[in-house]
Amino acid sequence: MAINRNIFIYAPDIHEGDAVGNHCLGLAQVCSRLDYNVYIYAQRYSTQMQAVSILNASELVTSISSDDILFVSYSIYDSLLDELLLLPCNKVCYYHDVTPYELLEAYEPVTAELCKKSLQQLPLLGKFNRLVATSHFSANRLSEFVRDHNFDIVPPVFEDFGLLKYDSKPNPITNSKYFDLLYVGRIVPHKKIEDLISCFSLLPAKDDIQYRLFIVGSMPNYEYNKMLFNYARQLGVSAKVTFTGTLSEADLLYRFQSSDAYLTMSLHEGFCIPVLEAMHFGIPAIIRCGTAADDLPSDTTLIVDSVDEAAAIIPTLREKTPSGTAYTQRAEQILAQTRDEIWGAIFSDL
Repeated sequence: MAINRNIFIYAPDIHEGDAVGNHCLGLAQVCSRLDYNVYIYAQRYSTQMQAVSILNASELVTSISSDDILFVSYSIYDSLLDELLLLPCNKVCYYHDVTPYELLEAYEPVTAELCKKSLQQLPLLGKFNRLVATSHFSANRLSEFVRDHNFDIVPPVFEDFGLLKYDSKPNPITNSKYFDLLYVGRIVPHKKIEDLISCFSLLPAKDDIQYRLFIVGSMPNYEYNKMLFNYARQLGVSAKVTFTGTLSEADLLYRFQSSDAYLTMSLHEGFCIPVLEAMHFGIPAIIRCGTAADDLPSDTTLIVDSVDEAAAIIPTLREKTPSGTAYTQRAEQILAQTRDEIWGAIFSDL
């Protein structure tokens, strides 16, 4: 056990509900169970979790000693990275992957510039004692900048955190009149929400079934949101497409449990937690190929190249609903890769 050894968990931004923030908060719980003394630092932060204290990152460099472990979560340009690398302690970098800046330039130029600047920082990650990536996809992308370095692969989830802590059995309440499609995540350009709407518009109209699309997540970009609303109206599907905004955990749980299929047309994912959550609840997930989400399902027939291909698959799911057992079992296999002892082994080697 690691009694009286300190772990300092740091990310530029730690916000509950965000993938990076949730991972930092979940890892803090793991480290506490492993008997480490845990301290969380960020430049910008927010959480409603009781008994969780996040400290200002400006205090980090004066608080850490050579016997401690520094855990740095990296997903975008970090103005403190050079300073952190000078600290005398052992260091672990957890790499979420950086969104290609080209996907953001049209609607989010500031974030695009930060992603572009991060490309200059990525070689510096080779100075960490240990590199851990969210997925093989993320590790392969980082290996283009950091050579001759071994990577651990540990998914950014925990079985006792978020929706994955709930029973995987589907909600018994069903309504055969509707076939509900679900997307969960930030409503931002590289997620290609417009392709979800295009796909939905191609679904056949039938008297015995009504397709509905629920798009769940924060909507931070006004211009992009406006484009999406207008696009849904132009395609004549706005009445059947619901933008819910962010939901409480209870409402999000219900939305997963009552959905018939999950759909994502995202152009970049470092992992894609909602796909894993859908699998956990036995829901088939249709995924656009070319991201880290490709590695999640065991059923590759639902990995598609195009909007048209996704639209062709959805009606077949209604006609012959796949067994949810295979999805749930695959989710359990992935969660097994995130057990406390996995992290314990990584930290104990430092």
